[in-house]
Amino acid sequence: VKKAMPLPLQDLRGAERLLEEAGFGYDEERGSRVDEAGDVFELRLTVHENDAGQIRIAEALRYQWAALGIRVQVERMPWERLLKERLLSRNFEGVFLSWEIPLRRDRYETFHSRGIEEGGGNLFGLRNQVVDKLLSELREESQVEQLSKLAHQLQDEIAALQPCLFLGQSGRVFTIRTDALEIARPDRQRVPVGIGKAGLERSRPWWIRANEGKEKSQGERAE
Repeated sequence: VKKAMPLPLQDLRGAERLLEEAGFGYDEERGSRVDEAGDVFELRLTVHENDAGQIRIAEALRYQWAALGIRVQVERMPWERLLKERLLSRNFEGVFLSWEIPLRRDRYETFHSRGIEEGGGNLFGLRNQVVDKLLSELREESQVEQLSKLAHQLQDEIAALQPCLFLGQSGRVFTIRTDALEIARPDRQRVPVGIGKAGLERSRPWWIRANEGKEKSQGERAE
């Protein structure tokens, strides 16, 4: 079972139709989408303030959604505040989250609904019975052909769950300075990131730049 994922396209007419069906008409005077009560469709999109890639994508989405009459506020936050005030409390309307996951078939900790509980890896709150079932089956399956089938079913199911959108990169080799990254978790002291496969594995996904969030002393160069 081999097929390419469909690319997300900007379909203005299709989006307008879906918004109309959901009860968000276009108010010509205000130039915005409004619901049946007349409230403007507004969205707060939270991003990591030091992630240039997230900011570029968020601003592009803000521009595209404005064409549909949706007002978007791009909220830039330090990583530790974003983690505590938005992700762990699920206090967000839209959020960008970047993390690195190992190349293996088991994605239970990342996507299963049990990972929504405190300390779990399902930070964005994905809760879907079909996804849960596929994740459990992938853990138990050993036949290569069935593994491929289940993996593609999982991929299709998550792709169909709008407004979840996953952008992935793979195949890159990277190097870091031993003092360039730190591990930052809620209510714990920052420590240097572990070097080597085991160390990096244990510290995902809480890597941040070593100087982020710290006051810069005179003459110190920011990373």
